[in-house]
Amino acid sequence: MNQQDKDHLRILAIFYYIAAGFYALLSLLPIVFIVMGVSAIGIGVSQNHGAEASIPGGLIILFGILFMVFILGFAYLYFLTGKFLNQQTHWIYCIIIAALTATSFPLGTILGVFTIVVLCRDSVKAVFEANRMGRHTAPPQHAVLER
Repeated sequence: MNQQDKDHLRILAIFYYIAAGFYALLSLLPIVFIVMGVSAIGIGVSQNHGAEASIPGGLIILFGILFMVFILGFAYLYFLTGKFLNQQTHWIYCIIIAALTATSFPLGTILGVFTIVVLCRDSVKAVFEANRMGRHTAPPQHAVLER
């Protein structure tokens, strides 16, 4: 694998980390639903409606929590993709996530297509395969940490 391939993988990994951070930040939006659900329950209790107000409020809270977990799941998938691109491992996983990313128009499409193009290069596939088989290549210079 030449230096250009290494640079492309490093840049793609950075963009996947950025996407993961964006999704993690986006996962804070469902807090609005959670607050609305808690408010609905609080208003219902204060007006002595009891269980009648608790059910819709509880459903709103449940929706907010599920939506938050769903978005955080995407953030984690993107984070792992960036990590695996840096480590040059898990080629199939990276291809699958790149294909899923390409469905997010417009920025995800660009990131996903470029990731697929880079990962389908013969030299890149060879390094991923060598790492899978245990014949590790020298790690990229930016990934080496000194203690």
